Amino acid sequence: MPRKGGKRKKTKTHSTGAPEGAIVPESQTENIPRSIVAKVGKISPLVKGLVQDLRRMMGPFTAMNLKERRYNRMKDYATVATQLSITHLLVFSQTENNVILRVARHPDGPTLHFRVQQFMPAKLVKAAQKRPYESEAAFHTSPVLVLNNFNQSDEQHVKLMKVTFQHMYRTINVNTVKLGDCRRVVLYHYLPESGQVEMRHYAVRASPVGISRNVKKIIQSKIPDLGNLEDISEFVEGNAGGFGSVSDSEAEEEGSRVTLPERYVGRGNAKAQLSAMKLVELGPRMTMELFKVEQGVNEGDILYHKFVHKTPEEAAAIKARIERERALKEQRRRVQEENVKRKRDAKDEKKRLRDERKKRRLEDGSAEQRSKLEEEEESDGDEDD
Repeated sequence: MPRKGGKRKKTKTHSTGAPEGAIVPESQTENIPRSIVAKVGKISPLVKGLVQDLRRMMGPFTAMNLKERRYNRMKDYATVATQLSITHLLVFSQTENNVILRVARHPDGPTLHFRVQQFMPAKLVKAAQKRPYESEAAFHTSPVLVLNNFNQSDEQHVKLMKVTFQHMYRTINVNTVKLGDCRRVVLYHYLPESGQVEMRHYAVRASPVGISRNVKKIIQSKIPDLGNLEDISEFVEGNAGGFGSVSDSEAEEEGSRVTLPERYVGRGNAKAQLSAMKLVELGPRMTMELFKVEQGVNEGDILYHKFVHKTPEEAAAIKARIERERALKEQRRRVQEENVKRKRDAKDEKKRLRDERKKRRLEDGSAEQRSKLEEEEESDGDEDD
């Protein structure tokens, strides 16, 4: 072990960089979107599970261990977002009939209001699968975003949805991206007929093709049963048990086979190897519908509303009313700040006068004590004479 300054220094166990999945300063990363997924008010346990699943899906650049309080509101998260360099806020709330998701671009907006019509937490998605996929390492990198069918509409709110979803996830450069970083996929599928958006979350898996199932078991470190065989060649050649020579996995279709440009996760997925790619759903699922677009972070003009339509005169009157209320609120805030400052100054002045009186009393007391001491000394001198 090397020494530095007379003391031993560890060189292999301490990492000098940021840990995997950590939120690092902007100077060390290239404009990575960061998000807060939170809830407002009282929600059901299923929606709480959906919030946790969405945090995990948006990871690693999200607040995973955020602790909310029941009285927290969206403006509270917006205030914290400024200090943490957060770019997007995803806030869930629930009424008696609907689950609402608000997606806001911080700090300038806009805010998109979605009504979640159907959803399924990740645990229910895995419960319906025969072989659910589990890999914590897949969540150490950002997911790859796939948008489908958004170009089928020329409406402005659809284009705004597309741009908002694009900016929520990290962009990739196909020329420099590492293949091992593409472990997950988030799909947003737009339905022009109903105006709904379906969201799915998948894991990307690869398995080598062109080899028998028996050889694949050996490559993937699965111990085969050789109890009924005389030689391992019978197992490799596939002459026992009536197995075919080629794997019949559903992932090995012609359209899913690719030649890997570099090594990928999984045994047998070496560089220049022909592998079959497969998507395994991780959850959660959501089907949502955009019904309102608001300027700013949950405050400002209504840019789009699916159910309420205003004439230009009505919109101008509402805007003027909002401006008046905002000006009145600012005036009240200024008056309150002036009152607080005046009371604080009066308190400080009162404390200063009290300290001065105390100091004068101490000075007067010390003067009287000195005079008494002098009188006692003089009386003692007279008695000696």
